Order: sequence, then structure tokens, then C-alpha cells
Amino acid sequence: MKSQIAPGEAHLYKICVQVLSDFNKEDILDTYELSLDTRTTLVRDNRLLINGKRFCFTGFGKHEDTLIWGRGFDPACMIHDFHLMNRLVANSFRASHYPYADRHGIFVIHETPAEGLHLGLIAGVLGLGEPPTFAPELCNEKTQAAHEQAI
Repeated sequence: MKSQIAPGEAHLYKICVQVLSDFNKEDILDTYELSLDTRTTLVRDNRLLINGKRFCFTGFGKHEDTLIWGRGFDPACMIHDFHLMNRLVANSFRASHYPYADRHGIFVIHETPAEGLHLGLIAGVLGLGEPPTFAPELCNEKTQAAHEQAI
């Protein structure tokens, strides 16, 4: 495995799982293939090492919003964004919903799904009154489960 992470340099491994027939081992019933980018991470002497090499993040906070479609997934815009990041020598972005980052040699920094939790601060600044610390409609079991899974 090459120990370098650089924009545009994907080092993927292909895993192939096959389900074989009990009666005839040469009879393939199903096949599933998955591309993986295997990396090791280690912190030593306050430095982040990826695949044994020092790694410095140069990147962005990124969302799926586009000027054309607004909020939503657009594969053409995503590829365009990767090409722009490549030109800027970016090697990372903060998000959790970009399945093709590994194919472009981009490191994804996972984030918790906590978008919108700052709205209480904005309400206080605008004089709209302090929102309750807890209200079932604001923090229900589904929200809690999503945050627990991310953490």
C-alpha cells in the first residue's frame, strides 16, 4: 500500500464476496463488490499520522447545496467540486455524506448531525426569547439515537 495521501491519488482495494451454491461450488448465486480505501491513523507527539506519514489537513467544510439545484445531491456538481478541490490541492473536507471521496484521494472528516443546534443562540441575539433547554419536540428519541450513533 502506498503511504501517501494526495488529491487525485486514490489507492483503492476491491473486495468481492460471492455466495456459492451448496450443491455446486462453481455455481455463483450472488456477487457483491465494494471499493475500499484502507488507511491507518495514529497520533504521535501531537502529530496526526496517516499510513505512517504526517498529515496536514488542507480543505473545506462542504455541503451538497448547489447554485443550480439548491439543497440536494447532484453527481455532476459533486465531481466538479472534486476537480476544483484538486486544483486547490485540498486533501480533505468536513462532512459525512460523500461516498466518492475515497475515489478522488480526499480524506473525509466525519461530523455529527447537529446542524441547526445554534438556533437558540440566534434567537437570544435577536431578542426572540430564550428557547427551553429541553422540549420533547426538540430532542426526541430519534434525535438522541442519531447523535448517539454519530458519537
